[in-house]
Amino acid sequence: MQEIGHTAFGRNALAIGLLGHVAALIVSIMTVSGAGTFFIIVFTLSCIFSVAGTFTELYFRGFRFLDDLKFYLLAVAVVFPFIGPIIVMCFLYSLQRKGEKIHFDFPGFIRLLSRLKANMLLVFVFLIFLFILFAFIHGATDPYFKKRQQNKDKSQTGTVVTYELICGYSSILA
Repeated sequence: MQEIGHTAFGRNALAIGLLGHVAALIVSIMTVSGAGTFFIIVFTLSCIFSVAGTFTELYFRGFRFLDDLKFYLLAVAVVFPFIGPIIVMCFLYSLQRKGEKIHFDFPGFIRLLSRLKANMLLVFVFLIFLFILFAFIHGATDPYFKKRQQNKDKSQTGTVVTYELICGYSSILA
């Protein structure tokens, strides 16, 4: 039976690469501050995961990256936003074993995308990582949080001065 991923690492890496591509593209079209930084980090990570999964799957199927250019072509194709992982998965679906020719069946490919069998715990941890990374980057670069921090610093300074004047001791007057 045709499969996209035969190894556990290959399936997980390809699924995380696809999720990372989608998350990076969704955030990059949002008008939030820090979206560019998030895109660079997540897109780079998803490309690394996709290339690692592709290497693992091709190696398992009998292809060696020094003898064949397929790995290098797929590594270049991964860089294309959103369609890169789809191209890689289509290619892996059509290549099963070295020397074996299998035709591409589009309805079968769509069915297999939904049955990629990635580890759900690993996917959940990756999604939590994406949410935390987004909150951290957005919180550090958002003008609202910067303004709120500045107001908090001013109110603390005012409280110290008022306390010193009430107690009769003032380092400002001394």
